[in-house]
Amino acid sequence: MVQTGSSPWGLPLNQKILPQYLKDLGYATHAIGKWHLGFYRKEYLPNYRGFDTHYGFWNGAHDYYSHSYKEGDQIGLDFRDNLNVVFNESGNYATALFTYRALQIISNHDKCKPLFLYLAFPNVHAGNDMQPLQAPQRFVDRFDYIPDRERRVFAANAYALDISVGKIFERLFDEDLLENSIFFFASDNGAAFSGFLG
Repeated sequence: MVQTGSSPWGLPLNQKILPQYLKDLGYATHAIGKWHLGFYRKEYLPNYRGFDTHYGFWNGAHDYYSHSYKEGDQIGLDFRDNLNVVFNESGNYATALFTYRALQIISNHDKCKPLFLYLAFPNVHAGNDMQPLQAPQRFVDRFDYIPDRERRVFAANAYALDISVGKIFERLFDEDLLENSIFFFASDNGAAFSGFLG
């Protein structure tokens, strides 16, 4: 069942999830970006499901710049630093903010502990009413050879993600944290290009 902002449920609390297992093994655990597993009670939040920290949004989508979530005719800010609402990042691109936080975590990580860093970027979640597909104009301009404006923005959005992944990989390399590392990449909505998911 789809989780909405007003849903009075979440991932069942009797389901032990990966960060909880890793915490038991001594890992430092951090989540950045999309949560979308429930938040109607604090026990459903990432900080209560095995993550030391969470920086991002609780719903399934949000605006990259205003960090707001729209459901029906209701709109509200959906940006958290752990349990605190983030009020001062309006106008800053979510992907860049999430990347910066990841770089901070990597640089400040105690190398005596293993690290689990879960990054759920909004890129390239399909654009829709709840989350318009957005990218910095300087990235959109790189794809001026693509005639269709929406496809240009999509390419720029994917490019922004590529830049972020590159920066994170470089920081892991610089901090000597690549040995015995596993990278897992998955796309939220696959290759959808039209309709609700396009």
